[in-house]
Amino acid sequence: MSDRIHRQVRWYREPGSDQEEPVARKEFKALPARGQAALIELLKRFRRGGERQAEVEFVCNVPPDSKLYELRVRVGSDPFRILYFRDTPVHFIMLLALYKNQQKLPQGDRDKAVRRLKRWRDYSA
Repeated sequence: MSDRIHRQVRWYREPGSDQEEPVARKEFKALPARGQAALIELLKRFRRGGERQAEVEFVCNVPPDSKLYELRVRVGSDPFRILYFRDTPVHFIMLLALYKNQQKLPQGDRDKAVRRLKRWRDYSA
């Protein structure tokens, strides 16, 4: 039996949407190139289970049974984040990509990620 970790990452798409590109991926692509590059490197490590402790932060519980997390990188003094949750044992849904210029996650961004998580769960049920 292998101890290797293989996580699959999916980008949040509005349930029922026929858009070709997921909205969270569009947000990611709108970030500066340096932020995208750092987040891509982190996502590669995350998929293999190689993320560092400081790069993953618990954000909040989302009833009834989900937890919201963020992947965190800093490029110079610029912090970039992806908020996500675990959908299945191997699938992780990237809900929101953003530049966060303050220590604490803005309430509006947290609320948006929670709404998306709930929509995903409601649509998947």
